[in-house]
Amino acid sequence: IEVMGHIINDREFYTNALKYRKLINWSPQRKPQSKPQSKPQSKSNSLTVFRPSKYNAKVFIDSCEICGAPAEAIHHIKPKRLYKLAPNKGDLNRRSNLVPVCSSCHLDIHRNKISILGWKRTPAHKKLYW
Repeated sequence: IEVMGHIINDREFYTNALKYRKLINWSPQRKPQSKPQSKPQSKSNSLTVFRPSKYNAKVFIDSCEICGAPAEAIHHIKPKRLYKLAPNKGDLNRRSNLVPVCSSCHLDIHRNKISILGWKRTPAHKKLYW
C-alpha cells in the first residue's frame, strides 16, 4: 500500500487503503490488570497513528479532514449539547456526524474560523465540505 500510494499519487485513495488495512487487522487491546494503560504513542512523527474513535469504532482518527495533518481529536458536526434532551441520542455518534481533526483545526472550528457544513456524496467517495 505504501509503495502504490506514492505511485498512484492519490492521497485519499492512500488514506482509505490504510484505514481498511487497519480495520481488517484491528483487534481491541486488552488492559493489563496491574498497570493502568497509557495512551498509544507514535515512535515517529512521520507515521500516521490509526486508532478507532471512542464515539464510533468505524471512524478512525488518522489524518485531519481539513488540512491533512495527523488528527488528534474527533469533532461532532452537530454539537453534543443539542442531543442532551433529544430522545434519539444514537444520531450523535453516527459516522456522518463525526470528523477527525487536528488540534489546530479543532480550535479554529470552536472559534468559528472554520464552519463545517457536513459530508457530501460524490460519485467516487464522500467529501467533507467546510
